[in-house]
Amino acid sequence: MNKALSMKAFTLIELLLVMLIMALILASGVAGFIKIRDRQELRGGTTSIRQSMGLAHQHAVTKRERVYIAFSAVGASPGWFKIANNVGLIGETNYMPPGVRLFPPPTNIWFYPGGNVDNPGTNCVVLTHKTVPGTNVITVYNLTGLVDVEEK
Repeated sequence: MNKALSMKAFTLIELLLVMLIMALILASGVAGFIKIRDRQELRGGTTSIRQSMGLAHQHAVTKRERVYIAFSAVGASPGWFKIANNVGLIGETNYMPPGVRLFPPPTNIWFYPGGNVDNPGTNCVVLTHKTVPGTNVITVYNLTGLVDVEEK
């Protein structure tokens, strides 16, 4: 028997079937990766605002001056926020990651040297993502100026 005729190989159908299975596995992995990325964008925006609020609170107490956080208008794309005092901007303007929507309170949040916040009522900033279900709510308590984050 000829050696070349006795060798077996894969048929075209078998190769195409393996490639189809690999493509399906890859497609399901990419979809999962996109969800993880979007969730991380929402968490990143939430963390950025929470840390900036803590910085504003710390700055107000240590420098003994009023400091506020100003937010972009509802629906601005991309949403932004900044820390400032009566003289001007403290630090940089921070922008939200793509896809993250910011629903700020109706007024700026003012931090005072005593550590308290001036605005009456609850100071909440709500963040949502266009593809991730749920919201993150950042609350600043008036009496203490402490910041709390709740994922809903």
